[in-house]
Amino acid sequence: MLCPVLEFDPADGSATGALVELEPKGVVLQWTWVPPRPADELETSFAWALIRIKGTTNSMFHAVDVGGNPAAMKSGLAVTPRWRTDRVGAITDIICFQPIGEQ
Repeated sequence: MLCPVLEFDPADGSATGALVELEPKGVVLQWTWVPPRPADELETSFAWALIRIKGTTNSMFHAVDVGGNPAAMKSGLAVTPRWRTDRVGAITDIICFQPIGEQ
Protein backbone atom coordinates (compact mmCIF):
# COMPACT_ATOMS: atom_id res chain seq x y z
CA MET A 1 0.00 0.00 0.00
CA LEU A 2 1.39 3.41 -0.98
CA CYS A 3 1.02 6.67 0.91
CA PRO A 4 0.61 9.19 -0.55
CA VAL A 5 -1.38 7.22 -3.04
CA LEU A 6 -0.62 7.09 -6.76
CA GLU A 7 -3.80 7.78 -8.71
CA PHE A 8 -2.44 6.26 -11.91
CA ASP A 9 0.10 3.55 -12.68
CA PRO A 10 3.17 5.38 -14.05
CA ALA A 11 3.91 2.51 -16.45
CA ASP A 12 0.58 2.29 -18.27
CA GLY A 13 -1.65 5.12 -16.97
CA SER A 14 -4.33 2.79 -15.58
CA ALA A 15 -6.17 3.72 -12.38
CA THR A 16 -4.56 2.20 -9.28
CA GLY A 17 -7.81 1.30 -7.52
CA ALA A 18 -9.86 2.34 -4.53
CA LEU A 19 -8.51 4.52 -1.75
CA VAL A 20 -8.02 2.93 1.66
CA GLU A 21 -8.33 4.86 4.91
CA LEU A 22 -5.22 4.62 7.09
CA GLU A 23 -4.68 5.28 10.77
CA PRO A 24 -3.18 8.73 11.40
CA LYS A 25 0.01 7.22 12.81
CA GLY A 26 3.48 6.80 11.45
CA VAL A 27 7.11 6.28 12.39
CA VAL A 28 10.17 8.35 11.47
CA LEU A 29 12.67 6.28 9.48
CA GLN A 30 15.36 8.89 8.75
CA TRP A 31 15.56 12.64 9.32
CA THR A 32 17.65 15.79 9.06
CA TRP A 33 17.42 19.00 11.11
CA VAL A 34 16.92 22.36 9.39
CA PRO A 35 16.38 26.02 10.31
CA PRO A 36 13.11 27.58 9.13
CA ARG A 37 13.07 29.53 5.86
CA PRO A 38 10.72 32.43 5.07
CA ALA A 39 8.36 30.23 3.01
CA ASP A 40 8.16 27.41 5.59
CA GLU A 41 4.99 27.03 7.64
CA LEU A 42 6.91 26.26 10.83
CA GLU A 43 8.54 29.20 12.58
CA THR A 44 11.10 27.21 14.59
CA SER A 45 13.75 24.75 13.45
CA PHE A 46 12.28 21.36 12.49
CA ALA A 47 13.12 18.04 10.86
CA TRP A 48 12.53 16.90 7.32
CA ALA A 49 11.86 13.20 7.67
CA LEU A 50 10.98 10.01 5.85
CA ILE A 51 7.83 8.77 7.57
CA ARG A 52 6.21 5.37 7.11
CA ILE A 53 2.47 5.58 7.73
CA LYS A 54 1.09 2.56 9.60
CA GLY A 55 -0.16 -0.05 7.12
CA THR A 56 1.95 1.13 4.17
CA THR A 57 5.01 -0.30 2.44
CA ASN A 58 6.75 2.94 1.50
CA SER A 59 7.63 6.23 3.14
CA MET A 60 6.76 9.86 2.54
CA PHE A 61 8.90 12.98 3.00
CA HIS A 62 7.38 15.59 5.32
CA ALA A 63 8.17 18.07 8.10
CA VAL A 64 8.18 17.01 11.75
CA ASP A 65 7.69 19.64 14.47
CA VAL A 66 9.24 18.82 17.85
CA GLY A 67 9.08 22.38 19.17
CA GLY A 68 12.52 23.39 17.90
CA ASN A 69 14.28 20.74 20.04
CA PRO A 70 16.58 18.50 17.94
CA ALA A 71 17.15 16.23 20.97
CA ALA A 72 13.48 15.20 20.70
CA MET A 73 13.97 13.83 17.14
CA LYS A 74 15.03 10.25 16.53
CA SER A 75 14.54 7.42 14.09
CA GLY A 76 11.66 5.31 15.39
CA LEU A 77 9.75 8.34 16.75
CA ALA A 78 5.97 7.73 16.57
CA VAL A 79 4.23 10.65 14.86
CA THR A 80 0.78 11.79 13.82
CA PRO A 81 -0.26 14.44 11.28
CA ARG A 82 -1.16 17.98 12.32
CA TRP A 83 -4.11 18.81 10.06
CA ARG A 84 -5.23 22.16 8.69
CA THR A 85 -8.53 23.48 10.01
CA ASP A 86 -9.94 23.80 6.48
CA ARG A 87 -9.13 20.58 4.65
CA VAL A 88 -9.68 20.02 0.93
CA GLY A 89 -8.68 16.37 0.49
CA ALA A 90 -5.09 16.97 -0.64
CA ILE A 91 -1.66 16.08 0.77
CA THR A 92 -1.30 19.78 1.65
CA ASP A 93 -4.00 19.26 4.30
CA ILE A 94 -1.11 18.04 6.48
CA ILE A 95 0.77 21.01 7.94
CA CYS A 96 3.42 18.74 9.45
CA PHE A 97 3.78 15.69 11.66
CA GLN A 98 4.28 15.82 15.42
CA PRO A 99 5.12 13.27 18.12
CA ILE A 100 2.09 11.24 19.18
CA GLY A 101 0.56 12.72 22.32
CA GLU A 102 1.39 16.34 21.41
CA GLN A 103 -1.84 17.52 19.81
